Amino acid sequence: MYNCLMKDNVNDRILAGFNRLVKRTDFSSLTVGDICKEAGVSRATFYRHFKDKYDVMNYNFRVLIEKHSQSGQLHTLKDLFVRLLKDGRSTWKDLLPLFATEGINSLHAFIYDFSFDTAKRLYECGSFHDTGSCYRKLNSHEILQMRVFSHGVAQFFEDWIRGNYSLSAEEAAEDLYEILPASLRGNLFIDGTNPACFIEDHALLCGLLVKHARLILGDPQGTSLMKKVFVLYGNRRGQRMAFHAAERNLGTSADAYMLCGEWKGKTGENRSETFYEDDCVRSHVTKCAWLNTWEKYGLLSEGPLYCTCIDKAIAQGFAGSFTLSVEKTLSYGDPYCEFVYSSPVDPDQLNQKRSSCSDLILPFDFHCRELLDCADEVLSKEIPEKKESMMAAVREEFTRFRPKAQLF
Repeated sequence: MYNCLMKDNVNDRILAGFNRLVKRTDFSSLTVGDICKEAGVSRATFYRHFKDKYDVMNYNFRVLIEKHSQSGQLHTLKDLFVRLLKDGRSTWKDLLPLFATEGINSLHAFIYDFSFDTAKRLYECGSFHDTGSCYRKLNSHEILQMRVFSHGVAQFFEDWIRGNYSLSAEEAAEDLYEILPASLRGNLFIDGTNPACFIEDHALLCGLLVKHARLILGDPQGTSLMKKVFVLYGNRRGQRMAFHAAERNLGTSADAYMLCGEWKGKTGENRSETFYEDDCVRSHVTKCAWLNTWEKYGLLSEGPLYCTCIDKAIAQGFAGSFTLSVEKTLSYGDPYCEFVYSSPVDPDQLNQKRSSCSDLILPFDFHCRELLDCADEVLSKEIPEKKESMMAAVREEFTRFRPKAQLF
């Protein structure tokens, strides 16, 4: 992908020359020589930056996307849609003839391909750009949904530029967001080099989801609903861990499960001790940042539901060659949490491999948004008529406590 924000303005000069030409020249008769003359560059310079005239045409859309995706002011895809629609309608009027291009090099085909590739990258890598890390994989249903959505986006964008909709950019963005595949709804997770969320945010979110599910549905319905959310969330984590274990030829044993864990707290937030026995591994957690958060915010009756679901759900998603049992739980009054893995692990080999898997740690921005995504999926299916009111209550209380997290 070209860097649209490069200091060298040659790309911009060529693009500006091209755009001036298409205002007065039919695209089909336009040549690279015409573009070079208008932009004041040589053919050699042109081909160092672009493949052909179609590449310059498509660069218009790349610029539009990257301009806003790199603005640092986006929290959801809805924010991106609003910006694209406002900017697109004001700057693309003179480019409408380009939509008449046909075939595999058409502008429609490029917008479709670019939209699908960007959506796929956002879902799988958590970034607008290829980071080299894949956190999850699209399944066949999601690929189908995203392809159909991306085709529609290509046609909608032309219709929007032509003024075929009597909607504001905000209204159109809301409609686009509503038909967006569920896999992409929610907040943008972008890289995570400067995380806004931490364990405290994740734990608070868990507790508030349970609290408001019970307030709206009562018990046991609220508890049952949130168990489904936590199990789905845990299963997804386990499946990602299994994917990475297979990718690195680590197998499916308990040591692979330990190596592919996805989170790490701040120094001193948690305390644990591991005992490597002849036939199993026992892990004792004597200090837990989740429990401390629930105590801090008065959620000791709600938060621990997460503990009853999460570890078994992750192990279930991982589908390893061992069993994981939770023998004791700190948040339910035991002196420590105790996790027992049914197969032995060599601690020396485990420690030797740890550094090679450190890149699998994901920031809590990701984990919080993944949890919200799972909640959206379950609530949409189980209580669609009450989903908005419940999430509005969670959002209001969470934002009051943790405004810097920017989750909503």
